[in-house]
Amino acid sequence: MIPTGKTTPQERTRAFRILFVCLIVTGAGNSILFAILPPLARQLAIPEVAVGFIYTLASILFVLSSPLWGHASDSFGRRPMLVLSFSAYAASMACVAAAIWLGQKGVLTGAALIAALILARAVYGAFGSAGTPSAQAYVADRTPPEKRTEALGGLSAAFGVGAAAGPGVAAWIAARAGLITPIVLVGVIAVIAAFAIAFLLPERTPPRQQTGDRVNLLSSFAFGLDPRVYPFLIYGLCLWTTHAVTLQTVNFYVMDTLGQDGPMATQLAGAVLMTGAFCMMLAQLVLIPRLKWPPRNLMILAACVVLAAHILFAIAHSFGEIIVAMAIVGTGIGLARPGVSGGISLAITPAEQGRGAGMNMAASGVGFLLAPFTGLLTYQAIGPSIPYWINAAAALFALAFAIMHPGLRGRPQIEDTPPDQPDP
Repeated sequence: MIPTGKTTPQERTRAFRILFVCLIVTGAGNSILFAILPPLARQLAIPEVAVGFIYTLASILFVLSSPLWGHASDSFGRRPMLVLSFSAYAASMACVAAAIWLGQKGVLTGAALIAALILARAVYGAFGSAGTPSAQAYVADRTPPEKRTEALGGLSAAFGVGAAAGPGVAAWIAARAGLITPIVLVGVIAVIAAFAIAFLLPERTPPRQQTGDRVNLLSSFAFGLDPRVYPFLIYGLCLWTTHAVTLQTVNFYVMDTLGQDGPMATQLAGAVLMTGAFCMMLAQLVLIPRLKWPPRNLMILAACVVLAAHILFAIAHSFGEIIVAMAIVGTGIGLARPGVSGGISLAITPAEQGRGAGMNMAASGVGFLLAPFTGLLTYQAIGPSIPYWINAAAALFALAFAIMHPGLRGRPQIEDTPPDQPDP
């Protein structure tokens, strides 16, 4: 039987560190795929647009399941959902590696290979999506309102650490042991993370004891229409889509702008992705604690920064300009994610934290769902700079929305002491 009672400050600190380390795996794995799939696609004769569609089914499932898993974490606990997420993540990476290996051997080609990669990534979309909303809700349960945005920024930085390290590590390992090896390694680490969460992460106080509503897809998504929530989701959808477009197109942009291909392209693109992820991490670990701004102010600043970054991307003609633009993108997204997640968390009650985080993740998934159309399709059909002009327009809309919408101008709800915090 799991012991009941509230965790001590020392236990919460240890728990946050465990979550931080484990979530690095997700950031690293995703950035590794962004760095490795484009050169693999050209090696295996997969069209650029198809690379985007490898993520499409996963994004659809991510959108559909994130609110459901977040809602489930409100009822059944954060830890079981986290274990499910990392187990699914490991399975997905194993399937991706197997599909690529079969493609290199000539067993899978063309549509069959693309379908295998789509299905492998779909495992993550359907079940791995339980991780982030559960982790955010776990931290929100144990953080007072005045420290919520900073705490969620620190949690988001875990993805930044993994994303910053992932491409460089992947390039180094791939040069010595092949392109599949980093993918397999991340899958193995994800298994270790699942065991660490199952046995080391304390969760003694149920997230919600006072309600008994059923967990279902309709009620989970209906929460996104709540006037406390939907303004943050609209803003987030704009910026998350720009980020997804950038991540999916920047490798091709580097290859085509610099006339590079193969291992050199992987290293250059990896450096760009690492720079963006590193700046995102710095924004979340350094800028946000120093600024101590409320969520809306962070959102306005983030939209300004992202707008400037994509204008620079659209006119870039050198590797230096591309890497500076990516650094600015990373800084902007690093400010925006805690702004949105903190704003939602402060606007809702302790019993709704999982659902709020789940809807935020669903908006992020919609961004990746739209990215192949606003990004790779326009890149291939019209021109390499077009996706970045579209991104600039989306960032401009997000800026105006954050300034003008009354749902973001009002003071967020400040709830009582989180359920797992000791009373003063």
